[in-house]
Amino acid sequence: MTWKAGSYAKIALPNIKESGQKNRWLTIASNPGDNEILILTHNNGSLYKKTLTSLPAGSKVEMSWLTSNLSVANDKEPLVCFASDIGIAAMKPIVKEWAGKRSIVLSRLDKGVLVFDKELFQIA
Repeated sequence: MTWKAGSYAKIALPNIKESGQKNRWLTIASNPGDNEILILTHNNGSLYKKTLTSLPAGSKVEMSWLTSNLSVANDKEPLVCFASDIGIAAMKPIVKEWAGKRSIVLSRLDKGVLVFDKELFQIA
């Protein structure tokens, strides 16, 4: 499977039977070459999130509608990335893809989600 930096997918959990709780759109926070699919989400107590965060490693889920609305023009202008909260998940693979190829300016609204901060500010 392949995807572009900044992609998102519809991820369905096969063990959920309740209508409206079976799937969610989630951003892929890893790059295609990372050999893993990394997602970031809040566990807000919903049935979907409780089920997702309790899955053991290697569990199977259904993934569909893999797509991206984020694209970066291949030019020399600085890349300015702004995100807040878990929106940083979409920026992580884009920053990693363009690091060293052009100037990158990172900005985020601090809502307490600092999971990728150290990594992103080191590579930007």
